[in-house]
Amino acid sequence: MLFSTATAARGGPPQGNGTHDAVGAAAHDARIKTGVGGPVPIAWREGTLTRAKEIESLSAWLGSGSVLTWPADDMLSAIDRHIEAAREAAGERRRWLGRLRDSASLERAISNLAAAEADLLQVAPPEYVLGQMPSLLNVVQRHLPPGDTRRLEFERLAADLGLPDGLATNRTREKPMSRTRRVS
Repeated sequence: MLFSTATAARGGPPQGNGTHDAVGAAAHDARIKTGVGGPVPIAWREGTLTRAKEIESLSAWLGSGSVLTWPADDMLSAIDRHIEAAREAAGERRRWLGRLRDSASLERAISNLAAAEADLLQVAPPEYVLGQMPSLLNVVQRHLPPGDTRRLEFERLAADLGLPDGLATNRTREKPMSRTRRVS
C-alpha cells in the first residue's frame, strides 16, 4: 500500500498503527511531485484529476505534523487509496462497451472522490470543518429534500454557527430569466 500523505510530509515512517512498504512510499512521493496529471480529452476525467490533486494537497497539509494532534495515518492512507482509485478511473481508456464503460468509470471516480472528502472531514480539525460549512450546507441543500430531518438539523446547526442568510433554504430563489427581465 501507499504511504499516507502524512508520512511524505513528515519525511519519515508512518506513526500510529498504519502499515506501509517502501515501494508504496516511492510511488506516493512520485505522485506528489508529478502534479495534477493529464491533460485528458474528456472533461469529467480532467475534473477528476484536478479534484484528486486538491484533496491530496489538503491531506498533505493535514498530515504535515503541525495540523493534527493525533495519529491519523490509517485515515490518511484511506484518502490516498480513494484518490488513486479516482485517478485510475479517470485514466481508463477502454474502447469496448463505449459509454457503458465510461459511465462506470465516472461513477467510480465520483464515489472515490466523495469518500476521500468524507475521510478528510473525519480527520480535519474543527477550524477546517467550520470553514467548510457553507459548502457542506450547499451540498446538503442540493441532495436532501426540504423536510428531511437530517437537512433540518444541519440547517439549524449552520444557523447556530451564524452562516449568512444567503445560504438559508427559506430564501426565495429567482429564476435566471425573471432576473434578466427585471434588469431590462
